[in-house]
Amino acid sequence: SLVGIARWTPEDLSAQVQVRINRYMYDNAGGVNTFDTAFQIEALVGSGEQLTAPLDTTSNTSAILELANVSAVGTTVTVQIYRADGALLETSSVSLPPNGSRHLITDQILAGARGLVLVQGDRAGSVIAVVMQYARNTDGGVRYMYGIPAVEPLGTRLSSSYNTYLGQRSALWVINR
Repeated sequence: SLVGIARWTPEDLSAQVQVRINRYMYDNAGGVNTFDTAFQIEALVGSGEQLTAPLDTTSNTSAILELANVSAVGTTVTVQIYRADGALLETSSVSLPPNGSRHLITDQILAGARGLVLVQGDRAGSVIAVVMQYARNTDGGVRYMYGIPAVEPLGTRLSSSYNTYLGQRSALWVINR
């Protein structure tokens, strides 16, 4: 029942590396091993810059913002949640202890709509954030889930992956920060 941060630091700090975490979900009803869903999240480097990610609470889905402070010093994070039409719905300040994390459920804030979140830490190299999207069955079980890392709104080229093995669809979201 713990939530924490896994940290990996290469011996050679100039080495180019790629680190991912995989989350798997199984529904072992009746003792039968049945696979439901999985996804990968790229490792993140702490930031003090503004980060952004899309949110979706339409069609029986949940959007949970996972905030973490990867520094050895406490930090304060400003979180702004916007609806897709640009309306600011909420601004909050979240204090995170050293190497601490917090989850913010955005379902009631967005109330069945899509939007985006802006995250701004008050210290360089401190904050990482991931939006976890959960789609639920009518009985409350998880139909599918995926994570979207919050990133700086920079650049003109983005990349990702998709998996249609389980018959799931993929969608491209374009947001304007």
